Amino acid sequence: MRTFYILGASKYVKGSESVEVSSGLMEKEKPYEDIILAKLGDKCAFERLIGAHEFSLYVVARGMLSDKSDIEDAFQETVLKAYNGLEHLRKVEFFKTWIIRIMINECRNILRKNRKVIYIEDSSFIEPVFHEDNNRLEILEIVNSLERDLRLVTILYYYEDIPQKEIADLLGIPQGTVRSRLSRAKDRLRQMLAAE
Repeated sequence: MRTFYILGASKYVKGSESVEVSSGLMEKEKPYEDIILAKLGDKCAFERLIGAHEFSLYVVARGMLSDKSDIEDAFQETVLKAYNGLEHLRKVEFFKTWIIRIMINECRNILRKNRKVIYIEDSSFIEPVFHEDNNRLEILEIVNSLERDLRLVTILYYYEDIPQKEIADLLGIPQGTVRSRLSRAKDRLRQMLAAE
């Protein structure tokens, strides 16, 4: 079967499959091209998408989980569910929010399972998997010392640039709660940084 893509149109076509694209997306089509191609079954495009969002997913998982193997499990399950469920993504412009939501749900599943397990030793430090600027990792370590509810909104807002309304939707909490958690997190971070 011959594969062809109609770029710049309102529909991408591969063989007998097609993906609708929201109006107004054509001007900014390039950033979404890999998502569209992945929805049509292009495995290389999906790999590029995961590579582009790998650090974001790691930061979210690290913000919720402390055990390295749990983070790896959450990442693997997120990638698998995203690959299998990509056809259900309605709007390509919400891919990042969608995949982060999958990661959050996977982390919650792992936390639920871990409540039933008693650990003999706590692994509070995890070696960073990514090579980033040392200052950024130091700040991330300080953020990771916050309580879980403050840590998660801080990571989503400041590291992932997700708007407060979307964070509220992702976490299933009111937008005012997101604002108050961000405010409490900033106050605690100021105290921590002043103490150092």
